[in-house]
Amino acid sequence: MSHCSAIRYINMLGENYDKKVIEWLHEDQGLIKLAGDNIDINQSARDQRKDNPGKSHHWFLAMAFKNPVPSSHLPNDNPICNLKDMPLSEFLLNNQEQKKLKEDFCTLILRVLCSHLEFLTPFQKYVAKHIPHEYSAMFQQKGEAVNLGLIFHNENSSEGMLHILEYLHKYIHNYEERVVFGGDQLTEERAAGVQRLRQNGATLKQDCQVFFQLQRVGMPKWHYYL
Repeated sequence: MSHCSAIRYINMLGENYDKKVIEWLHEDQGLIKLAGDNIDINQSARDQRKDNPGKSHHWFLAMAFKNPVPSSHLPNDNPICNLKDMPLSEFLLNNQEQKKLKEDFCTLILRVLCSHLEFLTPFQKYVAKHIPHEYSAMFQQKGEAVNLGLIFHNENSSEGMLHILEYLHKYIHNYEERVVFGGDQLTEERAAGVQRLRQNGATLKQDCQVFFQLQRVGMPKWHYYL
């Protein structure tokens, strides 16, 4: 099989690879979370010489995740009610909420004690690993993730990270609504650095402020999918 034929078949197999992400985008942009990490590949030369050394490629693998909790029903243009008309009691915990808060604190304290006190370690298996909440059933379902493929740019440089963010703009439908993006600490730091450099951009697309780093809202265990 020739090189051209191999590339043609690869393109055929990879066609519409991001179809599901586009469907999420049209359904609700808030459903999408973008993440990625660097991919380092060392390519050895068959006939290695001084003028033909091995190559080290530094690329970026991007992925999209679907948020199991929908947010499209939450208004972005109007407040739920007038803040002046809202009673102070709405901000305070009632008796039932205070009781639930104490129960959650007890679970968290037991986790810490069983983790750090050796004589309590045998009882760790009896401590609840998950505190139930109204979205527990949704998060117990299998998550959806889509591999967006390799982006042939290096995240270690500001120029490369800029190209990566610009490529991910294809998954932005509404620039007024921010999209969660991130990865490890290096990815987050590089993305934030590019945003600082482009903060004076003329448009919302140019300043790259539509992306919201995951480090500010908690890191997911997305490395598992890579």
